[in-house]
Parts: sequence; structure tokens; C-alpha cells
Amino acid sequence: MDELLAAIERVKEGGSYVDPRLDRILLSPRATAHVPQLSPREREIMHLMAEGRTAEAIADEISVSVETVRTHVRNVIRKLQARNRVHAIAIALERGEIALDHSANE
Repeated sequence: MDELLAAIERVKEGGSYVDPRLDRILLSPRATAHVPQLSPREREIMHLMAEGRTAEAIADEISVSVETVRTHVRNVIRKLQARNRVHAIAIALERGEIALDHSANE
């Protein structure tokens, strides 16, 4: 009963409460595993960038403006907490958000 009252008081004051028995579950690798964050369009643009295409070439290929491509890239950099475009591509590849088709280079 004391724990319940303390939890109610904490929430009433604007805090939050999680049963300590849930810590192990909430912090488990399965619960904290990466969930893809990028939209399909963002993945498409990052994939094309990883293949070496410029923003202008990507804009022409997917029929959007160059500024739209740049906006998507900025959003990806923010979502992935990357330092720049190259870092964002590396993170997206590492996380499996995008993949390169190596057979196209053979």
C-alpha cells in the first residue's frame, strides 16, 4: 500500500512511475533492440546516396525537388544522430536500414 501511495503522489506531482520489477524486462536486449526509424522514402534516398548519386540526380530519379531530397537527408541525419551524410549512410548500413547491391558492381 505504501508503494501505491508513493506512486500516486509521484504521478500527481508530474513524475512517472514504473514498477521496479519491470526494469529487467524494459531494459532487456529485446526491448531495447533497434527498431527501424527511417521512412521508406528516407531509406530510398539514403540507398541512392550510398550508391554515390548526388542530390540532384536523386531528385530527378524520384521526381522531387532537390530541396525535398536535402530535407529528407537532414531528417535522416537527425534521426540517426549522425554527424554528416557519410556518417548517416554508415549508420543506416550498419543498422540494416539500407543495403548495397554488390552484384550491380560486378
